[in-house]
Amino acid sequence: MILITAFEPFDNRLTNNSMHTLENIKLSVDKKVLPVDALKIKDALYNLALNEYRLIIMLGEHNKKCVFIETKAINQLAMRIKDNGGNQFNRLIVENGPKFLKSPLTIHHKDAIISKDAGLFLCNQAYYLLLNHPSKALKLFIHVPRKGDYSSIVEDIIREIKETNQSISW
Repeated sequence: MILITAFEPFDNRLTNNSMHTLENIKLSVDKKVLPVDALKIKDALYNLALNEYRLIIMLGEHNKKCVFIETKAINQLAMRIKDNGGNQFNRLIVENGPKFLKSPLTIHHKDAIISKDAGLFLCNQAYYLLLNHPSKALKLFIHVPRKGDYSSIVEDIIREIKETNQSISW
């Protein structure tokens, strides 16, 4: 089973392109939208029965012009704006946790850039929490630009992961 998550709109905006991209994915996957709230994200994420999945891909939105495949998350939350709960923190995500966590996946896609910086807002927090979770699922975070449909790129990445991990029962 495959889980793909996205984030709800934030910063007084009506849309979040990660949600739009998620809605347009045509593959048979579980889809969930996560809150943009630093105090609610851990429970929202960990309540998704993560142990049931073989692959978990998180989608987030950024203001760059291309898709970024994020390879690591940093144990730091440094919010430049308030989240939807009115929170604005500058703190560790996990006390005494590793400085950063890396995805075990090595993915290359012609229309995406490999990145080692998932930012310091909720995308990074959620990714760090996911990578820190003991689930044996393969885990990856993909940032999409604010405008456009990137579902076909996400679908291509999923196909590549499945092809390079054929020993897994999908």
